[in-house]
Amino acid sequence: MNFNPDRFSDSGPHWTKIDTIKKKDNLDLLNLIASNYSHYYGKLENIYRVTGPEVNSSNLLIEGSVRKFVIKLINQNELSNFKTQTDLYGHIKNMNLPAPYLISSEFTPSLPHFALDYIKGEYFSGSKKDLELTAKSVNFFHDGFKNYDKSKLLKWDVLQQNSSNILNNFYALKDEWGYKFGSEIELKLQKNIDLIFDTEASCSNNIDQILKIEESIFHIDLHPHNIIIGNGIANIIDIDSLRVARWPTALGFGFFKLVRQALVNQGIDNLDYSDIAVVFKEMSANINTGENKWELLFSGALTEILKRLLTIFEGNLGGQISPWNKTLLYQIDALSEIHFLASKFNTNRL
Repeated sequence: MNFNPDRFSDSGPHWTKIDTIKKKDNLDLLNLIASNYSHYYGKLENIYRVTGPEVNSSNLLIEGSVRKFVIKLINQNELSNFKTQTDLYGHIKNMNLPAPYLISSEFTPSLPHFALDYIKGEYFSGSKKDLELTAKSVNFFHDGFKNYDKSKLLKWDVLQQNSSNILNNFYALKDEWGYKFGSEIELKLQKNIDLIFDTEASCSNNIDQILKIEESIFHIDLHPHNIIIGNGIANIIDIDSLRVARWPTALGFGFFKLVRQALVNQGIDNLDYSDIAVVFKEMSANINTGENKWELLFSGALTEILKRLLTIFEGNLGGQISPWNKTLLYQIDALSEIHFLASKFNTNRL
C-alpha cells in the first residue's frame, strides 16, 4: 500500500506579503494595528497572510521592528464563541500549555480578533523526532484541561444519527458525481463505495463501545498543520477545535493523521511500528484507554473519518456544493489506510 503526500504533507507555514499601501480594504486593519499594538511591535514593517490548503484560515503575521505577532481574525460564524475562546487562551497561558499565548482579544465591530504570540517553527513533518515531541505535547496539552469546566465547550458528536440516510441519499445521486466532482473523484467514489457502505455499517454497529467512554476535553483536529515544531517543542494551534469528546475519535483521528505523515516522511518499509506504539502510549499517558485500546483507537479513527466524509456528502445534497469537496480524495483514501494501520497492530475487527 502507498501513502502518498496529501494536503497536510506540505511544509510551512507559508506567508504571503500583503500590499498595505494600494489596497483600501486594509485601512481598518492598519488603523487597528497602529492604535492597539504599536507599543508591542514597534514600527510596522510588513503584514503577511497565511497561505495553504486550509479552507477557513484567517491568520495574519504582523512584522514589526521589535517583534512579530499573529492576528487571528474572527468571522461571523465564530462570534458566539468569542468569550469562550478568550477564556481558553487565558487557561492555556495560566497552565503554561504548549500553544500560542494570548496578547489581547478585541471584540470590535469591524475586526473582531485575537492577537497571539508568534511561534517560529515548521509544521509537523513526520520525522521520528517530531513524533516524540508531539506525543508528549498532546498528552500535556489535554491533561491541562482535565479540570476545566466542560460546560463551556461544545460537544463533539461521535457520528451523525442519520448516517445511513445521508449515505443512501448521496448514493442516489451517483449519476451526478462526474458532473459535480469531476472524473477523478467520480472514479474514486465508484471504486470505494462498497467500502464506504461497509464502514458505515461497521461504525454504526460499534458506536456503543465508544459512547460508553467518559467524555473529556480534546483537540479534535490534530493534523500536521495544527502542530508547529519549534525550539524543541511541539506547539498545538487551532484552539477553536477544542471540544468535549471521547478519546477514541479525537486521539484516533490525530494518531492516524500524524502516523500517516510519518509514513510519507519515512516510508512504509522504514517505519518502526514498535516506536509508533510508544507514540500512542505517550499521547494517552494520562488516559485510561483499557485493554482493547487498539481496537477502540482505530474504530474511533474510522468513525471520525466517516463522519467527516458524510458531512461532505450531506453538503452536496439538494443541489448544494460543499466547501470541503477538495478533501474528498483524501478522506476516501483514509478508510483503507486506517485498515492497513490497524493490521499492523493485530486489530482486524473493524
